[in-house]
Amino acid sequence: MGHAVIGAVQKVKSANPKVVYCCDPVMGDVGRGFYVHADIPAMFKSEVIPRADITTPNQFELEALTGMDTGTLANARKAIDQLHAAGPKVVLVTSYREKGSLPNHIEMLASDGSSCYRVRTPELPLGPGMAGSGDVTTALFLSRYLETGNVRDTLELTAGSIFGVMDATYRANSRELRVIQAQEEIVKPSNTFTAEKLQ
Repeated sequence: MGHAVIGAVQKVKSANPKVVYCCDPVMGDVGRGFYVHADIPAMFKSEVIPRADITTPNQFELEALTGMDTGTLANARKAIDQLHAAGPKVVLVTSYREKGSLPNHIEMLASDGSSCYRVRTPELPLGPGMAGSGDVTTALFLSRYLETGNVRDTLELTAGSIFGVMDATYRANSRELRVIQAQEEIVKPSNTFTAEKLQ
């Protein structure tokens, strides 16, 4: 399956080099560990990530791809730089938690190789294993980046929209993301979160 994706990317890019390939390296998550076949992480690291223009790992996947403990912001940024060096021009880290950070909050980090930004939102008590949140985040980030071409603006818009979707899900006491019900949050988020430029 992985090699089929690689082949498709190569064919599309050979036909149109301007195409943007966004790779969400789905492998696992904090607390759950890996949930893919044992050879998938190595394939992502050596074959898929180098072909990506944008990649969107969660914190667990960032550590799996780089072999680094990203509990400190300094190490997270080093890991992001390592991914940039492998190929992707833009890196988004979803579901990031720095050790000792504010409780009941969750962060995302985004970098374009020259600047890195952090955005923080409240973490709603939805419980573990809310399937699809990473997929929605990646889709939102890609669409907004294609629209704005600016990592900071993209991060802020993505944070507002995904929080709106998660909030609608929480208010509905649902175990499935309320994407349709919260579609206006995707178009025009009602919450604004300011991204901080990291020094």
